[in-house]
Amino acid sequence: MKKLFKTVCTVMLSGIFLFAGATGAKADSPSGSVSEEERSGTVTVTLADEDQYNQEKPVHVDGAELTLVKVAVLQADGSYVAEEAFRNAEGLQEYMNGGTASDAETASRAAAEIASAGGGTVVDRKTTGSDGSAVLTAPSGEYGIYLLYQTGQSATSERYSKISPTLVQIPGRKENAWIYDVTLTPKLVKHSGVSAQVRKRSDQSENERVVGAELSVVSAEQTGSVLDSWTTGSDADHDTVALQTGKYILKETKVPAGYTKAADIVFEITDEGTVLVNGTVMEDNAIVMVDPVVKQTVTPTPIKPSSIIQNIVKTGDTTNLVAWIGLIAAAVTLLVILFKKKSEK
Repeated sequence: MKKLFKTVCTVMLSGIFLFAGATGAKADSPSGSVSEEERSGTVTVTLADEDQYNQEKPVHVDGAELTLVKVAVLQADGSYVAEEAFRNAEGLQEYMNGGTASDAETASRAAAEIASAGGGTVVDRKTTGSDGSAVLTAPSGEYGIYLLYQTGQSATSERYSKISPTLVQIPGRKENAWIYDVTLTPKLVKHSGVSAQVRKRSDQSENERVVGAELSVVSAEQTGSVLDSWTTGSDADHDTVALQTGKYILKETKVPAGYTKAADIVFEITDEGTVLVNGTVMEDNAIVMVDPVVKQTVTPTPIKPSSIIQNIVKTGDTTNLVAWIGLIAAAVTLLVILFKKKSEK
């Protein structure tokens, strides 16, 4: 790493171009050089309510969990090489080759999707405090491109849309100087949330409502956090309370008689205000939970001979009685013949 660092310093002193700026475009090397001592870089983020940002006392947003992930490494020739997990990220190569702001946005979103699925190396993770701020640190001397994105929300921050994922270059360039400490001030938009319509149906018909089922919606990220609960009726479907962006679980906590309990349904509220189940957008934001009808198995009751005779006595039907008498007479006749033959011998 020290050898690479010295090479980078030499390149910068020689006037080699370095990527810098929000769009990833190359720029002339600013005056001065990187400190001869390897140093870390920081990303300071301060979140504030967009509507209150210009007030004398802006409303800051606490409880937002922010994560910094390494996306690409700065090379000695001033270029970047993407980390393995991000090599196929849409728009990233264009961004690193000096692309547009649109390429930067595309690459940021693609990188965030990969990171959310566990890709890349997390270098730091912090939660904003009461002043809305968090300081995330990149490792000393590890210069390159980092992804800053939001990974969690508290009761306060969930009232706002999440910050847009952002690619940050460390060091960056501003006013002909190298910048190791980046400051970001996202202005968050408060939203009322999204409702999902829950339909409870029988597996016998998509129009057959299941009445008397007790359902609840819980947070998939905060164990035990029940956000809504209700009992299904026969006249209307249920709209959940306003839900913020995130993942949730629809559960059946009590199944009515005659039905089998349905499996839990995991769904997601997206930043665009849609409802996703298994990656599929639900039409009209409707989630259908189906209860299988209990299959009834009928076991036939065996008929005893005595019940036949009793039935004959009660009903006067002698048809079966005559048959029984005939069988008994035949058996007696057969025994007499066998006994007679035995006596003659």
